[in-house]
Amino acid sequence: MSIPTIAVFGATGAQDARDVIRADAAIGELGARAVNEGANLTVIEAKSPGELLFRERIGDVWLASPIQVYLDLLGGEGRAKEMAEHLRKDRIGF
Repeated sequence: MSIPTIAVFGATGAQDARDVIRADAAIGELGARAVNEGANLTVIEAKSPGELLFRERIGDVWLASPIQVYLDLLGGEGRAKEMAEHLRKDRIGF
């Protein structure tokens, strides 16, 4: 089994220290580790509550809406635009 690699953005904007602990615990549960390039998983801090306005709950996990993820991927580097196109066709449906 491979260990997921992760790029973390904006870790300092949490509402309080408990949010940072919860984020670290979630990342730890994935067995992820931070890298400078070639990440397989990226965690992006929401800058406002509106970014998660249309979130979806799958089991016990809240996820950003597919449209938000699509827009985030469009602004990304590397294969992000390719992933955005795949998400748009397969999940969003346009």
